Amino acid sequence: MFHVSVDNLGGDIEVDIATFAARVEARAQRYLEKGLPARANAFQVALRGYYSDPATLAEAVAQAHATLDERDKALSA
Repeated sequence: MFHVSVDNLGGDIEVDIATFAARVEARAQRYLEKGLPARANAFQVALRGYYSDPATLAEAVAQAHATLDERDKALSA
C-alpha cells in the first residue's frame, strides 16, 4: 500500500491525499500493464542485474545500455 508523506512540504499547503494516492496507484497499475518508460526500465534492469543476478556493476550497467540499444533499434525499424 502506498502512503503519502507531506512532511517535507513547508507552509500551510492543503493536500488532497486521497486523490494523490489514487493517481499514484493508477500510474503504478499502468506501469504494470504497459511497462516502464525506457530509461526507468533500463535502470530496473541494471538494479536487478546487480542485486539479483551475479553481475558486477559494470556488467549490470552494460545490460541496461543494451536494453536501451535494443529499444532504439526496435523504434528505428
